[in-house]
Amino acid sequence: MDRSFSGRVALITGASGGIGQALARRLAAGGAALGLGYGTHGRAAHALAAEITSAGGTALAIGADLRRPEAPSQLVRRPPKRWARWMCWSATPG
Repeated sequence: MDRSFSGRVALITGASGGIGQALARRLAAGGAALGLGYGTHGRAAHALAAEITSAGGTALAIGADLRRPEAPSQLVRRPPKRWARWMCWSATPG
């Protein structure tokens, strides 16, 4: 496992499939802690979080309906306390 993203904390919206899921796997393989944002595909996002966690990574599925105008700012303001803040955010809508 390469550790090029070790110590980084990323929020990826659209992480339940496609490009977002592939990006999440790559960042996790590099050691990043991940917030996996999802709108309607919670089961897939939680399964990805479990996959990453069982492989020794750190991931948390976070639901947010980004169709609501206030949702992006609420999502960005709520990283888990243990992570302090998001270091990057990738918007990859499904």
